Amino acid sequence: MTDIPYRIALIVGAGSGISASFARRLAAAGLRVGLAARHVEKLAALASEIGAETFAVDASEPTGVARLFAEADERLGEPDVVHYNASVRAHGPIAELDPEAVRKAIEISAFGGFLTVREAARRMIPHGRGAILLTGASASVKGYPHSAGRPDSTLNPDAIAQTYIEILRQPRSAWSLEVELRPWVETF
Repeated sequence: MTDIPYRIALIVGAGSGISASFARRLAAAGLRVGLAARHVEKLAALASEIGAETFAVDASEPTGVARLFAEADERLGEPDVVHYNASVRAHGPIAELDPEAVRKAIEISAFGGFLTVREAARRMIPHGRGAILLTGASASVKGYPHSAGRPDSTLNPDAIAQTYIEILRQPRSAWSLEVELRPWVETF
């Protein structure tokens, strides 16, 4: 198995699920880890556990994301792994959705992803290397009713994190551009 050829990771939209699992695995692999979220107090236990730095950011604000990367550069070094995990969802039938809730969901999930990828690319392109991971959901490309099924029917955050680690380990001669993970019960 190939070692991870990266040193510094920044997770934007860090929380207690996928991003926490991924942060633990990155730290165990020897990477320095930065955790960014709107409310950093929720990250204190995880940061202490893995020795991570924490950063406050509103991922939908261009100046805030630029400031996040400048602070991360200073406190951690330039990240060569960036994981965007921030999201907000507008729930309900399409005909009844609140337009402002949808706007907020798009600002965080899509526009915030763009802002984060842009800042990451500005650092990675000059070095000719780096990894950018964006977490999405099946519901972003395929709507279906009653998607909250039995616990065994959902993706496990640790399994997703392990897949991310394997992506970082893949050899340059055979790598994937996109990985799609689905629970075993989903029909296609």
